[in-house]
Amino acid sequence: MILAQARHIEQPRHDDRAQLILDAFAGNALAALNSVIADADWLCHQLETATENQSFGYVRGLKPKFDREG
Repeated sequence: MILAQARHIEQPRHDDRAQLILDAFAGNALAALNSVIADADWLCHQLETATENQSFGYVRGLKPKFDREG
């Protein structure tokens, strides 16, 4: 039952998420951007660390991409 209910939760649109972040920083766009950039850097570091520590056979050759396409 819970899974069925979870499927009906709407994901926020991209512009809504941007507004939520901006609101969290009281409209200070520079602080919001710096926070988002710091989060992205941290996530990239975590992905690099995970990639270095995983076994090649474990992921069957999967190599994460660090650059977005498109």
